[in-house]
Amino acid sequence: MDFKTEYFDIWMIAWNFHKKYAVMGEVNWEQAVEESAAIVEDYRGRPQQAFIKKLLAAALAELQRSEKNAQ
Repeated sequence: MDFKTEYFDIWMIAWNFHKKYAVMGEVNWEQAVEESAAIVEDYRGRPQQAFIKKLLAAALAELQRSEKNAQ
């Protein structure tokens, strides 16, 4: 897989993760953390693991910020 396709796929995984939980309103944090950990685990041993981990951490932080502002 070429660089563009590989990283586009990673961005889409993070985007779909964020979108899934953002539309829920109230986040099921246990489910979100478990799902993000499973996604990161899928990249174990690959150079892109750190990248997807940071994207998902940013998505989780944004979900938390949004939920806090909605209260």
